Amino acid sequence: MSRIFIGIKSSPAFQAEAEKWRGGLAALPVRWIPPENLHLTLVPPWQEADVDASIMRVRQAMRGLTPFDLLFTRVLYGPTREEPRLIWAEAEPSEALSECKRRLDAAFGTGESREHRPHVTLARFKPEDFHAFPTKNLDEKVNWLERVEAVTFFSSRPDGSGYDVLAQEPLMGDGT
Repeated sequence: MSRIFIGIKSSPAFQAEAEKWRGGLAALPVRWIPPENLHLTLVPPWQEADVDASIMRVRQAMRGLTPFDLLFTRVLYGPTREEPRLIWAEAEPSEALSECKRRLDAAFGTGESREHRPHVTLARFKPEDFHAFPTKNLDEKVNWLERVEAVTFFSSRPDGSGYDVLAQEPLMGDGT
């Protein structure tokens, strides 16, 4: 059994923007996500015995989708202001991203009851440490453009040290 999930792997350009942004906040009592692990989750983690079959389902679900852009416009605490435990970069909703997520949810039966807020987690922290933060109201404007050219199939490492890419499904429109 593998703990797997599906998402969009952040590009080196996005990773560089995130690293540059966090430079001024390096002293916060948070666990910064290593740049190579930055991603936007589309289907949350689950335990899977037949990874190859799941990869084929992703391939089928993505058939006909073309590359698209995501615009990240804010860095803020998440998932809510009332119960912060993350720092994340939030993207503007887009029809292309919604269609991608809808197809994956249909393929894997994973439709979420709450609204999907597209984001990339930059840091995690314990809620009880929030009182020590010098800034309690983080809502910083950014302008990070991410070109989405593939959907990535990830596996979580058993030791919790990050993720491995198992497969990437290019978005190629009618050429798939």
